[in-house]
Amino acid sequence: MNIIQFLHQSFYPFYIKLWAERFFKIKEGQIIIDAGAYLGGFALYAAKKVGGTGKVIAFEPDPNNFEILKSIV
Repeated sequence: MNIIQFLHQSFYPFYIKLWAERFFKIKEGQIIIDAGAYLGGFALYAAKKVGGTGKVIAFEPDPNNFEILKSIV
């Protein structure tokens, strides 16, 4: 595990949860688009909220971040 993955797994999910709960009201069954998904923190959070009946589509244009995103999500 490199430092980026360590930081992502340790702190980023906590920050994303606080941020997302304040600004978004994601409900089960919704379709969410995460444009500029970075390392996937919001996409993972949203996937838990929409459940099996919803869908999350994550886009990351930066090739380096996309490779990390694929390894995490």
